[in-house]
Amino acid sequence: CFAGLPDSKKFIEIRTRLGKLVKRYQYTASTFCLDADEVKNRLAPGLYYFRAGARSKLQPFIVMY
Repeated sequence: CFAGLPDSKKFIEIRTRLGKLVKRYQYTASTFCLDADEVKNRLAPGLYYFRAGARSKLQPFIVMY
């Protein structure tokens, strides 16, 4: 889950370490959670980055399962 997302942004982007866009998700609240099955199907374990909106700073997160 991602918490503390700004109300002024409407989507969150997940990117690889090299900056390639993996997926863009729309959100409506300040917290957004990914479905566990989708994470396993779309993201291999490792380091990724996310940002809320198109101009926010990328923040790292780790996928483990």
